[in-house]
Amino acid sequence: MAYKLIAIDIDGTLLTDDKKLPQKNIDAMRAAANAGVEIMMATGRPHKAATWVMEQAGIEGLILSAGGTLACHYPGGETVYEAHLPPELVSEVADYCRENSLFWHCISGTDVYYETVGALSQYTDSYFGFPGKVLDFTSAHGITFNKGNIVLGDESTIDVAKALDDRFGNRVEVLISDKKVIDITPKGVGKGVALLSVAALFGLSKDEVIAIGDTDADISMIQAAGLGVCMENGTPGTIAAADYIAPSNNDCGVAHVIEKFILKYQQDID
Repeated sequence: MAYKLIAIDIDGTLLTDDKKLPQKNIDAMRAAANAGVEIMMATGRPHKAATWVMEQAGIEGLILSAGGTLACHYPGGETVYEAHLPPELVSEVADYCRENSLFWHCISGTDVYYETVGALSQYTDSYFGFPGKVLDFTSAHGITFNKGNIVLGDESTIDVAKALDDRFGNRVEVLISDKKVIDITPKGVGKGVALLSVAALFGLSKDEVIAIGDTDADISMIQAAGLGVCMENGTPGTIAAADYIAPSNNDCGVAHVIEKFILKYQQDID
């Protein structure tokens, strides 16, 4: 099969545990791009927190950001797909987080907003690589949001995610995207839906798409793709959903997948 689009999660997949982008992964992505394959980053990060990956790799392509709610060309920035959280839902989740002493931030396009400043907002700023903006979610701010995150300071992620799903799951998607991070995206929207929408814009079928990830937030795109790949370091549910298990993020599993399923195929047909 000639794959023409590859969607790659960033944290825990493309990057090592210390958030480095290995040269081997860069070389493989460049080779795939030179072979005519569309490269797409597929991340829970906001768009602005993913552009450095494309810049460092020296490639053009797509960035599917905010958990699959915004897809833009890189470097041009043109939007090709977008979804939003209902405004009333954002306000209700903000109320819930205040009542339960949870830190909540929301992504709108390339910006991040939160109500409280402290250790968790500092962690968010450091993780994304730029400062968020302080916003009172109860005000008439007029901002539309693509995605929200609950960031925890302890290991209660599973319990908090269940409580959020029990409360809001009929209106949003609640997914654990990291050990201490919970994603909240519009109902029926995620990386899988967005991936197929973007593929269709390029005239591609799912059989021409590879998706690589490591957490439950990646399951929808792994299941949507013609070849769904989970890293060896992935969560049990993500591993179970995958067609193929790649070496870990610390062992350049992305390069392994590109070499095995894209570059080798190109060599065999030449």
